[in-house]
Amino acid sequence: MENEELIKKYFLDELSDVETSLFQRLLLDDSVFRKQFEFEKNLQQVIKSKERARLKSKLRGLEKERKQQVVKVFPRLKLIGIAATLTLLLGFGWYTFMKTDSINPQELYASNFELYPNTVYPITRGQGDDTIEHQAFMAYESDQHEEAITYFKTLKQGAPPNYIDFYMGLSYLKTGNHENAIKRFTEVIEQKGNFDHEARWYLALSYLANKDIDQAKDVLEILTKKGSYKNEEANIILRALERR
Repeated sequence: MENEELIKKYFLDELSDVETSLFQRLLLDDSVFRKQFEFEKNLQQVIKSKERARLKSKLRGLEKERKQQVVKVFPRLKLIGIAATLTLLLGFGWYTFMKTDSINPQELYASNFELYPNTVYPITRGQGDDTIEHQAFMAYESDQHEEAITYFKTLKQGAPPNYIDFYMGLSYLKTGNHENAIKRFTEVIEQKGNFDHEARWYLALSYLANKDIDQAKDVLEILTKKGSYKNEEANIILRALERR
């Protein structure tokens, strides 16, 4: 298989088990392949960054439009009955829904995903720390998430801190392994640890990336009710999904 085709299938999350092994071996042993991969990865990040900015602008526009039109309706409440007001608002909602472009859940994911920073294990460059945890977060901060996952898995075999599942879930999500990301974030929530609210946000994003809109909405609704981490963003995404 040509290197270009192998790299393309990696970013499309279409590699078989055999191809995954080949990909990882080439990444370690073939400097030309590694440079091709790094170039494509940087290109993908630039494209995603531009798309994220475009979609965020679109979502903000939709939210601003909604608020402006609700404000226009509000002064008329004194002139009409409650039943008529509800009819008007429902009609407005339907009109907005009908004229709004359908939003792809994976686009919503791409426009809102930002990797959570390492806040638990400070890394000092050049420090001679060769512990597994140090190596794990070095890989995480260096955007080497396949490598980070390997270290996080090793840490889980012992008595891991409650943040290991959270950061492993982030690495899974960054590499496009949405199912495993969902498992890790769900485990964090069940543990009720320090990253409970953050895990719910990234769990919702994982469901969006996995095209599971109903599950994403359920998690987002909990976030909006709790009024916690990423509450405003959760509200905006939830409204966008309800307009689909």
